[in-house]
Amino acid sequence: MPYTLIGRLEAEGEVKALLAGPTRTLTAQVGDVLDGDWRVDAIRSNAITLTWLPANSSQTLAYKPL
Repeated sequence: MPYTLIGRLEAEGEVKALLAGPTRTLTAQVGDVLDGDWRVDAIRSNAITLTWLPANSSQTLAYKPL
């Protein structure tokens, strides 16, 4: 998994996750495909669920503990 969940934004009814990758930080919302390989399936208050498209494998990322 190349991403780390670092935050969550809610504005005007939209929920976005903040992700740190190996070379950049990005925002993503449900349905987005990241780098052609990872689809965002769900964003919750404590985690994000992504699917690795080449293997159709689901993975959940939780916030790192402080």
